[in-house]
Amino acid sequence: RNALALAAELLKEGEGSHLDEPAGARPRPGHRRSDRCPDPRRSTTTWPRPRTSSAPGWNVSQANLSLVKDIVADGDNALAVHAQGANAEVYQDRQLVGGGTYEVTFAAKASGPARLRIVNSTSGEAIGGDAPLQTGEFCYQYRYRFIAPGEKGAKVSIRLPLFVIEQSGSTLVLDNVSVQEANA
Repeated sequence: RNALALAAELLKEGEGSHLDEPAGARPRPGHRRSDRCPDPRRSTTTWPRPRTSSAPGWNVSQANLSLVKDIVADGDNALAVHAQGANAEVYQDRQLVGGGTYEVTFAAKASGPARLRIVNSTSGEAIGGDAPLQTGEFCYQYRYRFIAPGEKGAKVSIRLPLFVIEQSGSTLVLDNVSVQEANA
């Protein structure tokens, strides 16, 4: 079975989204409300306006970026993505090793429908399905595991993480975004 087919089987959608570990392993939760996220009573109806238009390492399509301090899960700043059109995107391009198992973790708060997508930059194909993010007044912690496509050991270009914000005017706030090789 190839890595892309296995990755497609691993990525699950819907309420309680999670990725199952390989063959019979115990599933890990894909998202949970975080105790480390900010007070949910703060900034729940009025989202901060953009202060900057770019953030190093992040690419955008139909969105403005800003650093915010009032909706931070950890550290000094979080990245706010303000959708200027439908299906706005913010993403990073990364070089991974084909056949390797990777884990994406992040904290997020979405004012409207948003989802995580992982895409093979060379072919444009999504790896697995889209994973929807929770919307509303709370910040959630997410964890997704996948297997990089391609020949085992070969470098593969992946657009990861790729966040899609479905509605113009919605804001997605991200913090503690991490992509690491995971133990299989």
